[in-house]
Amino acid sequence: MSKRRYTSEQIIGLLREVDVNVLQGKTVGQICREIGIAEQTYYRWRKEYCGMKTFQVKRLKDLEKENSYLKKAVAELTLDKLILIGAPALVVVLVIIGVLWFYLARPDTNITRLKSDTPAAMIEKKNL
Repeated sequence: MSKRRYTSEQIIGLLREVDVNVLQGKTVGQICREIGIAEQTYYRWRKEYCGMKTFQVKRLKDLEKENSYLKKAVAELTLDKLILIGAPALVVVLVIIGVLWFYLARPDTNITRLKSDTPAAMIEKKNL
């Protein structure tokens, strides 16, 4: 069975139609079969659109759209702020990684050489 999309206005119209038919003595199940929706769908729509007018539903949809836009904007700004705050720490980490890579990537480098390249060790070498 293909899934059919209803607009908010159509949903409100169908809910009103069901209400009128229930007052005439039909059951919700009979009415839902006549209009081609499941009973579960009717109850879900009734829960969401209970007592709303068409203009209220349009306003609700507009507010939901604006809310999602604002949430995305806040998320992007928060990410930008975190990047700016964390930038100095990131630079320090990158410099340390670069220095280590420079010393350790050369084939003639080993850890003992790093210890012997300190200024104090160099002075001792010259004095010997």
